[in-house]
Amino acid sequence: MSYVYVLAGDERERELAFAEALALTGGRRCGARLVEADRCIDPGRTGYVGCGIELLASGKDLDEVCCKTAEMKIASDGFAVEVVRVPRGLKVRRHETASALGWVIHGRPNLDHPKERFLAIATPEGMWFGRRLDATEPDWRHLVRKPHGFSSALPAQAARAICNLAVRGGERVVDPCCGSGTLLIHAAALGAHVTGFDINKKMVGTTNLNLKHFGLEPAARLGDAAEISGDYDLALANLPYGHMSPVTDEKAGQMVTNIVKLAPRGVIISIRDLSEEVRAGGARVEQLIRLPKQALTRLIFVYRRAA
Repeated sequence: MSYVYVLAGDERERELAFAEALALTGGRRCGARLVEADRCIDPGRTGYVGCGIELLASGKDLDEVCCKTAEMKIASDGFAVEVVRVPRGLKVRRHETASALGWVIHGRPNLDHPKERFLAIATPEGMWFGRRLDATEPDWRHLVRKPHGFSSALPAQAARAICNLAVRGGERVVDPCCGSGTLLIHAAALGAHVTGFDINKKMVGTTNLNLKHFGLEPAARLGDAAEISGDYDLALANLPYGHMSPVTDEKAGQMVTNIVKLAPRGVIISIRDLSEEVRAGGARVEQLIRLPKQALTRLIFVYRRAA
C-alpha cells in the first residue's frame, strides 16, 4: 500500500515541512509539495501535512489516471471526488476532473454527505488519485493561543513540526530553556513525558501556567541550561536570542555541550551556526534545516550523540 501526502505552509517553510513528513513517513519526495510513502500517518498530528491519500492510481494526465482507475473496477455507494491543485493556480478544471473520475467509479455519488471521499492531486508533473485519509482539524491549531506568550517563541505550526522530527510518544523529553513552554506543550500533546527548565523565574511560571491551560501537568522549574543535570531520552531546545535574552557565543557553546550530555538525541534551534559546538559536545548533526522568517533565519539542528 502506498500513500501520497500534500504539504502545506509557504515556500519559506518548505524545508521544515519536507523534513517533518519524511521523518514521520520514511518516504520520498515526488513533487514540489508531495511525499510518497509506504506508511500511513494522521495528517492531523502534523504541522505541515495538509492532506493525504491511500494511492489507487497515478499517471501523467487525467486520461491515464481514469484508464487505470477504470481497470480497478472500484465500487462505492455514496462517494465524492475532490480535487487539489498543486500549486493552487494550476490550470486544471476541478469540476471536470472530479466528474471524469466519478464516472469510472461504480456506484452513486453523494456530494453533500459522502460515505467515502476520493481525492485527485493535480500537479504540473502528473496526477495522483486515491481514497482520502480522514481529514481532521490539525492538533496544533488547538494549541495556538497560549494565555501567556513570549516574543521569540516558535510559531505553533513550526513547533509541532520540530517536535515531529524526533518525538514518537513515551520519551522523557527535556527542554533546558523552555521560555513560555511552546515545545513542551507540543511534545506533551504527542505523548512525551516532559520536563522544562529556564534561567528566568518568570518564564518558569509562564510555562507552567500555559501547560495548565491546556490540561497538562506543570513541568518547568528554575535552572541554567548550561549547568542542569539529568538523564533524558530526547532534548528539544530553542536557544534564546535577541535583546530580551542576550546569549554570548561562549554561553551558547556551554549550553549545547550540556544539552548533548542531557540526552543522546535531540533538536536544537538557534540563529547561530552551532555545528562545531554540537560536534565538540560529542554529537553529530544528522540534519540541518533552515527556517527563514523575515529578517532572521532559524537553524534547526537534529543531533545524535556519538556512540
